[in-house]
Amino acid sequence: MDGDPGHLIRWCAARGMDLGARSFPTRKVYGQYLTSVLDEVAVPDGSSLRRVRDQAIDLHRTEEGWQTVLASGSAIPADKVVLALGNPPAHPQPHLQQELGDRFVADPWTADWRPALAGVRRVLLLGTGLTMLDLAVELEHLLPRGELVAASRRGRLPAAHVVEPTDGSDWRDAVDGVRGFANQLWAGLEPEDQSRFASTYAHGWDLHRHRMSPAMSHHLTRLRDNGTLVVRTVPEVSPGEFDLVLNCTGPRPVPTRGWNPLVDAMLERGLVRPHRLGLGVDLVQPGHPVADDEEVLTDLFWLGSARKGAGVGGRSDPRPACPGGGTGRGGGHRCGGRGRRADARAPLSPDARRGRPREVSRPASSW
Repeated sequence: MDGDPGHLIRWCAARGMDLGARSFPTRKVYGQYLTSVLDEVAVPDGSSLRRVRDQAIDLHRTEEGWQTVLASGSAIPADKVVLALGNPPAHPQPHLQQELGDRFVADPWTADWRPALAGVRRVLLLGTGLTMLDLAVELEHLLPRGELVAASRRGRLPAAHVVEPTDGSDWRDAVDGVRGFANQLWAGLEPEDQSRFASTYAHGWDLHRHRMSPAMSHHLTRLRDNGTLVVRTVPEVSPGEFDLVLNCTGPRPVPTRGWNPLVDAMLERGLVRPHRLGLGVDLVQPGHPVADDEEVLTDLFWLGSARKGAGVGGRSDPRPACPGGGTGRGGGHRCGGRGRRADARAPLSPDARRGRPREVSRPASSW
């Protein structure tokens, strides 16, 4: 928490969890922590905070701003809208779904595959990133005598954090030191250099930037040493030989149809479009989407994985450039009106505004 780096540690300690400054709480614990923080947030005088449990399925422009349509049939009016939709599910693998049927789990985070493990011995995990590591640890307990194989195009695993702070000479210090400037450096690159980084170096950067915890690294080493987990490349495995195949290939890009009805509706209305590198949403800083007609929608603001392409993993919680801007009706001022043309968008770097780069493609993910 800004201004209080020990807040999470104290919160865990109050609930009987012994976490240190270099500990890594589980996703479930961190989600509970965020919920607790929201419960305690101080709401300024004249403002209100209301939580609605529903699903947003559409977004309409009105004369006053925006109207978010909910699955229940109601709607929420707003001057500004922040889109924090979380990660999409993993990249689809239709050929494996067709070949393997029920033996293929397209999304291991939502599918109820655990009760069907009776008789399962050999499991293939498609992907060798952090999702695979989480599931491998879980499967070790669910299948004590199981054989786990993880496969990806390169067969490379994420790097690990260090257990204790270093004197600054470790490569991790260099990676962590550039975090605060990474997005600014990225924005200063020519479009051709961004494309080259995305196609050639991004995978290696992600392995070093998004690291596993020391405890997970120790657990992984043990699993590999005792033969429970084997890491392979794609040509070395045949999915049909496994009792169960879990899709751990990482999330598909946010502006992809089929995973979220709100995204589908926004794509249909031309309110969002893919970034030219295929990594996320086409945005201008600090996170406003560019519509199909080239208008920059300054009263919409994207967070999370939608920002891939606008940066390379600096801050995970970028601040809006409009201090005091709110998401509710009457909550804050507007940033220069309803929108502006993309050819007048704010510069992405301090040097000068660049013209819209040429279109380049990035191959779709393949396990």
